[in-house]
Amino acid sequence: MRQLWSTLRPNTDFIMAIKDLKKKYPSLRVHAFSNISAPDMNRLKHTIDTWELFDNVIGSGSIGHRKPEFDSFRRVLECAEISPSAAIFVDDTPENVVTAFLFGIQGFLFDDTATAIKRIHNLVGDPVSRGMKFLKKRSKNLFCETDKGITIKDNFSQLLILQCIGDR
Repeated sequence: MRQLWSTLRPNTDFIMAIKDLKKKYPSLRVHAFSNISAPDMNRLKHTIDTWELFDNVIGSGSIGHRKPEFDSFRRVLECAEISPSAAIFVDDTPENVVTAFLFGIQGFLFDDTATAIKRIHNLVGDPVSRGMKFLKKRSKNLFCETDKGITIKDNFSQLLILQCIGDR
């Protein structure tokens, strides 16, 4: 068991990205839920120095239910005091993500850090605001591109973008 504990490595890129997201979206709360016994959770708490990232850390041993049990999600939401529609669930196991989805929680399967952060950002951010910023930043330089990678520098798409962003 000691050998197993020594192999645990935090995903520092993900941790930094979540910290950045929490700064950008101050109302964002991050809760951790792991299928772990209460004794192992206590041992783990003493080995990880990034617990401040989480608003709450819940082990399955403390609530009496494991993922993907339906009741585990109900209990975690109760502990976190949030509704399913306000939650985002990220996990590396498809069954857990499916159960969260069936419970009414938005979620996705963790593939890699960059993709996960982008997806979280898209779920918590304002896509219209980000889209408008993107269009304004690149106005007069957004052209159509064919499926063969050929750029068509037309005026019509530029006029549509200018009309959309209100820039005359």
